[in-house]
Amino acid sequence: MLGEYAAVLGEYAAALERTPLSEETRRTYRSRVRMFLSWLADHAATYTADPLADRQARDWAVRDYRMWLLRDGPARRSRVYVNSVLTALDDFHVRRGLARPTSAAKTCPRARRARWRSAPASAGCAPWRRICRPGAGASR
Repeated sequence: MLGEYAAVLGEYAAALERTPLSEETRRTYRSRVRMFLSWLADHAATYTADPLADRQARDWAVRDYRMWLLRDGPARRSRVYVNSVLTALDDFHVRRGLARPTSAAKTCPRARRARWRSAPASAGCAPWRRICRPGAGASR
């Protein structure tokens, strides 16, 4: 199933063992990366360059995998699940020496987060402003 990517997964798992992450986090990251590599083994012919070596091909592969998880896969995944996958893939690519994928933006749109930060006090959002914008709502 993983084919040529089994060795890559083994290297990543070994690198994870040397990190100060909890065992549960390491297990989750291994699982998410294994699923991505399995998907990549089935779709590698789609890309003209190796997604594990070329940054642009990597960005497209992560973007395509994200969309596959959200709408095209056999089980549509929630945005929370997809965000956890993207976090694991960020870690995977950074440990391989590539930067974080630019396509791995979390699924929560920025405009929505910006609206929360600028909500008026009359809307009863003062506690949210303190959480989203440190220093907001502090006594003067």
